[in-house]
Amino acid sequence: TYENAFHNKSGIKKFFITNIPTGSSLKKINIHPSMKHRVNQSYIYPMKEKNIKTISLKKIIEKIQTPVFLKIDTQGTEYEIIKNIKNEIKKNKILGLEIESSLLAKPNHVDGSKFHKIQEYMEKNKYELIELKVIKFKSSQINKNNNYIPNECDAVFVPRLDIILKMNLKSQILILVFYLCYNLNFESLNLINTSKQLNNFLKRKKLHKFLEKELIKFI
Repeated sequence: TYENAFHNKSGIKKFFITNIPTGSSLKKINIHPSMKHRVNQSYIYPMKEKNIKTISLKKIIEKIQTPVFLKIDTQGTEYEIIKNIKNEIKKNKILGLEIESSLLAKPNHVDGSKFHKIQEYMEKNKYELIELKVIKFKSSQINKNNNYIPNECDAVFVPRLDIILKMNLKSQILILVFYLCYNLNFESLNLINTSKQLNNFLKRKKLHKFLEKELIKFI
């Protein structure tokens, strides 16, 4: 367990604490005029500031000998963090990544992460988007049936299939489990039938027919 805030480097940083703590960030909030009608002011203000210790995610991952799965929701610093672990991403030490990002033209955090940059960066490093949950802004003051524009998203990335097939058996098993966690039954079945080593492993464990039968039920 780490009590420090994750960042692209270790040190002391100013932390901006919002009225509702889940909006707190290492990035200052500066709401663009065109976005003000979409912001719940009581969620953010009054806001406090304090200095906190930060720790580099890169340093933590370097100490871990096995591949890892990451979930990053740091209110605007997500893109900076994944760029700092570029070597671990290029080496496919990150088997799966769930990350939050703003979808607004002008994010509320100064220089905050934008989804298209994250997707472009991950695809450049041979990952693909496998899940996207779009979260829309909602106002408590207007009819709930009103349609609202996208506000942010939770996105999930894994290495492309051609990259997965070059991995060792342990990594393939872990990715298969990751697929199943997101109910990606078709992708799970395809991985089982495409990877010879995974297929043979499941046959040895007498799990192949069982998994195939169960997965087909939900396709």
